[in-house]
Amino acid sequence: MNAENKDLQHLAKRAVVSYLRSVHLMKDKSVFKIDEIDKQKLATSYGLLNAPTLEIVSKKDRGDRVAMLREQA
Repeated sequence: MNAENKDLQHLAKRAVVSYLRSVHLMKDKSVFKIDEIDKQKLATSYGLLNAPTLEIVSKKDRGDRVAMLREQA
């Protein structure tokens, strides 16, 4: 369904990235384990064919206090 509608596809992609970013930023790593999330299954559940490619940007690379996930172009 998302393959036909580019707006829905874009929103689904942003939702997946947003969810993964929020899990990554959670402090309790014993509960919020981003490495254990099947990113392809998550993307498929949002109607995407492929999971977005993400990279972890460290705080020294950003010059900021918070590490975050960034979608690779």
